[in-house]
Amino acid sequence: MATSMCRLPLCKFIHVQRSQTAGHFRLFKIPSKCLHTRQVNRIMKNPTVLSSLTGSPCYSVYAVFAVRYNSSTTQSIPTDLPPGYIPDLPPLPDPTEFVQSLNALGEPTFRSLGLGGYFPSGILQHALEFLHVDIGLPWWGGIIAATIVVRCLMIPIAILTQRNAAKLHNHLPTMQRLQQRITNARISGNTIELARASNELMSYTKRNDIKLHRQFLTLFAQVPVFFSFFSGLRKMANLPVDSMKTGGILWFPDLTIPDPFYGLPLITFATMLAIIEIGAEGMKISEYGVLIRWIMRGLIVVVPIISSQFPAALCVYWCTSNFFSLAQVAVLKIPKVQDFCKIEQRIVHDPSSIKPYNKSFTEGFREAINNAALASKVTDRQRYNAMAFKKAGEGPIPKTYSYDPTKVEKEKVASKKSI
Repeated sequence: MATSMCRLPLCKFIHVQRSQTAGHFRLFKIPSKCLHTRQVNRIMKNPTVLSSLTGSPCYSVYAVFAVRYNSSTTQSIPTDLPPGYIPDLPPLPDPTEFVQSLNALGEPTFRSLGLGGYFPSGILQHALEFLHVDIGLPWWGGIIAATIVVRCLMIPIAILTQRNAAKLHNHLPTMQRLQQRITNARISGNTIELARASNELMSYTKRNDIKLHRQFLTLFAQVPVFFSFFSGLRKMANLPVDSMKTGGILWFPDLTIPDPFYGLPLITFATMLAIIEIGAEGMKISEYGVLIRWIMRGLIVVVPIISSQFPAALCVYWCTSNFFSLAQVAVLKIPKVQDFCKIEQRIVHDPSSIKPYNKSFTEGFREAINNAALASKVTDRQRYNAMAFKKAGEGPIPKTYSYDPTKVEKEKVASKKSI
């Protein structure tokens, strides 16, 4: 094989010409940007023009093989393969791979679909696959069973919340009186009385083992569970898992799409409203403030609007969880169960000893605005007093008198008028 310069004028291409017995090729090496790039490209794209310039048929390839410019040796392309050589067929894939991607029901496994994993949502998906494939439950039954199992594991948290709710209800009149003292002291700006009332309230709650944050234990515990079910079921529905398209029941046979009759969203709304009204997750809604009560009710109104866009599988979980909460609070109200769980019996208070909460939304909102305005005034007064105290400590010492200078000035003015 020989190397030579390109025949085009002012061109510094180097081409490698093979013998005609081995085939006709022209391998061009481009060392730098040429001034007549367009012309070279046009020639190399046209085999007829390129053959007329080189004198033999050729095919052009850009920079396929590197050429050493400081070497005098020639290069050769191996031609060990005989003419008409056909390579062997690649080996067929192992049929066991296809068998392993199907479960006992002949459906694709979650692992082959990209589901599962070690995150909470992935563990939940493996549990649902176990209930559906190994136990034989339909998808709607597997979702209900998984929800009940998870909620049963959370029963100790619910018992702790109900204990605290019963204590808070029984000591509500005393706590309201202390809170009213704190409010009055804050409005009047009496910091000493405010500190005294706050200390009494703190000591009272500590002495009776009342902790307000326990009222939200069940809510905080259900948040990660809800998001795990939400993420896991939504991925299964969006994929979708083909068997879930027929895994429903009654009016929602397809679990991968929203409920077409809006039955599940309405059931979810009704059960959530019942939960907050009877206090299934803690205190009754009537024991909260007016503003908080109406905010909670307003948020629940949005539930059917949002849940109507969710897959039916997620609504099945939500409804099951709500029904479990209602059944749980009904069981925990049984006296023998309360004694076993060490839950205090709720005292029926005299209505006159409890601050009334049966106000309308307008009255409650107006009261909240007034309380906020009073709190703002108290804060401004405290800030002004702090500034005056700082100024008195850092500023110049004011001039003082052993007598009342204003009276002296008045006497001087009166004497001048008499003259």
